[in-house]
Amino acid sequence: MRRVLQSLALVAALAVLAVPARAQLSFGVHGAVITSVDDVQAGSEEVGLSGTFGLGGRVVVSPPVMPISLVGATEYYFPSCPTGFECSLWTASAGVNLGLPLPIVRPYVHGALQFRGDDDDSNEETAWVAGLGVELNLAVSIFLEGLFEFVDVPTGVPADFDARPFVLKGGIVF
Repeated sequence: MRRVLQSLALVAALAVLAVPARAQLSFGVHGAVITSVDDVQAGSEEVGLSGTFGLGGRVVVSPPVMPISLVGATEYYFPSCPTGFECSLWTASAGVNLGLPLPIVRPYVHGALQFRGDDDDSNEETAWVAGLGVELNLAVSIFLEGLFEFVDVPTGVPADFDARPFVLKGGIVF
């Protein structure tokens, strides 16, 4: 009788604590804001990107049993340029989310390799990106994440901490 009760308790615990298996391929949209100072060259003037807003999309591949998700994302930013200049900025990244396998609220650590450029291909950079995020899983997944870009200066020495852009992203994944 004791083993039967232990077995029933184990089945009940698994039913209550089990993480539901979700689709392995998801698509989403998000907004992004660059919240620290980062400049691009527009002719002979530096254009400050602090506060620049962008829109993007993402693809997420997440095996249902593992706490790892593969994330591909892209953003197009809308920087304010000086009069007479046209400037643009876009990013594309491929990364990994490592999160706690919780059913509703899922905190995670994000790491990625990012390629950043502009429309005329005159200002291109590749950088490592790392940050933290949280995902709220209801009928759809809503996420918020903060990311640091580890951009190298032309000499190959990593830039100082104050020069690293911090990007705040939030969106929805279906």
